[in-house]
Amino acid sequence: MNSVPKRLPVCKPFPSFPLSVHPTGYWVKRIRRKLYYFGPTTGDEDGIVAKARFDAEAAYIYKHGRRPPKEIEPSEPTPTPDTFCVKNAVDSFLDWKDTLVEGGRLSRRHFADLKRTGVIVADTLGRATPVSSLKPDHFAKLYKVFADRFGLVALKNSIVRTRSIFKFAYGNDHIDKPVKFGDVFAIPSAGEIEHERNEKPERLFTATEIRQLLDAASQPMKAMILLGINCGLGNTDCSAMQFRHLDIDTGWLNFPRPKTGRPRRCKLWCETIAALNEAIASRPTPKSEADADSKCDEKITVRPASRASRTRASTSRRMAGSRFVVGSSRISSGVSVASVPAKASFRFVPVESCDTRGDKSSSRRFASCTDRS
Repeated sequence: MNSVPKRLPVCKPFPSFPLSVHPTGYWVKRIRRKLYYFGPTTGDEDGIVAKARFDAEAAYIYKHGRRPPKEIEPSEPTPTPDTFCVKNAVDSFLDWKDTLVEGGRLSRRHFADLKRTGVIVADTLGRATPVSSLKPDHFAKLYKVFADRFGLVALKNSIVRTRSIFKFAYGNDHIDKPVKFGDVFAIPSAGEIEHERNEKPERLFTATEIRQLLDAASQPMKAMILLGINCGLGNTDCSAMQFRHLDIDTGWLNFPRPKTGRPRRCKLWCETIAALNEAIASRPTPKSEADADSKCDEKITVRPASRASRTRASTSRRMAGSRFVVGSSRISSGVSVASVPAKASFRFVPVESCDTRGDKSSSRRFASCTDRS
């Protein structure tokens, strides 16, 4: 006797989904002790069609205790399983970005930011909401969610990512016309961002604080701090740096930016060179031959191995992407960091002001200092 294959169990697509799965294979909702059916689960495993019908009828059911008459049409068109919804837009966009991550063209950190924004977009606009039905009012609501949760810089990034999701949907023929975001869903101006930044306390490292960090740090943290002060490298830069980027004999670091590939050259201080030599000497034995010290193109271990250590390395005043400036008089390429005045303070300036465009003979100036005594 042939056995009948069992139907695969259907579960809620996410915990806060308003409908439940009935044993008979229907999406149901109990309202005022009465059970209402909103369609079969077969062909609608994600509950998109059932959720749309529930959204259209729920207000009437809660008010009158019964389903709306047939002559009353739902306020929004009921989607079919083939309808392109917000959930589909976010998923297709993240699938594409995940392909870029696997190909090494996008960082995991950036993908995590995109995914976090996608979750907020889906939760706010509704996973089952058809993209074709989105209006500026929907994005005004989303803007308020972003504004309540983030500062202006993160708000700008979230808006740009959201626009990218629906631009990708239109560019790949998932929707017939571009989405209208409205005037409210606009990125903050550069002036607004600058005013917010000016209202916050200035992020400064004094020379005394940096000396205290260097005295307390062990390898490879000491090398990381000196690379941050000397060359403006951040945690990711230190972890991505390879032997081929270093010329210890001449005291130069030739390290293109990992994100943009833009050339970057820095003259290393004698303290930085000594710390790098110590870090290389104390480097653990690689488990893989591909990471052996004899390979000139492999990574130098100048970072803590654990995630917690990397978190401790990132202080409240980050070094990434910036040189450290200490006023108006300059520290030339050969001057020791010990000669910086104790009461000098370090502030952030753009790294581009220190690039050499590949000229080894250039007389470089990496930081400026003023004695505030």
